[in-house]
Amino acid sequence: MLRSFTVKNFRCLEDFEIRNLTRVNLIVGDNNSGKTALLEAMYVNRLGDRVEGLLDLKAFRNDRGTPNETYWLDLFTGR
Repeated sequence: MLRSFTVKNFRCLEDFEIRNLTRVNLIVGDNNSGKTALLEAMYVNRLGDRVEGLLDLKAFRNDRGTPNETYWLDLFTGR
């Protein structure tokens, strides 16, 4: 179980840390504040080195772009 989670340069989260996580956590915020980005960052963290999970994430986000050298950059800030 995660006790804390730090995100750097992922989507809209440039430098974000959440502490004191428990078994059940409620994530609330305004629209476009980064709630989904936080969940996606946690998902990517759990992937390890499995690239197919990133393809699943892009499909979930309804992104049908063609993979090329810049395909993944939209996931990360500070390109």
